[in-house]
Amino acid sequence: MKRRRRSPAKVVHQIREKQIRIAPAFKLVFSAAFLFTLLSFLGGIGLSLWAPQTPAVTDWIGTLSTTWKMGFAGVFGLIGGKALP
Repeated sequence: MKRRRRSPAKVVHQIREKQIRIAPAFKLVFSAAFLFTLLSFLGGIGLSLWAPQTPAVTDWIGTLSTTWKMGFAGVFGLIGGKALP
């Protein structure tokens, strides 16, 4: 028995139906969370490498370390929440 080939137009239509639609508000929140996470990470690295190690700088490094870890978890939470039906 010969198998019928689907036309390329039908295949493209089926792929478009299966795609997840992402709202602009979600893109904005995701971008903001990712940006703040990246800034916290880079700020902590920058302070730990180039700033003189005073108690105030050490506190800032600890704060930035905590915020990038929370941001990392938040980004993955947003991705996981979007993947659920």
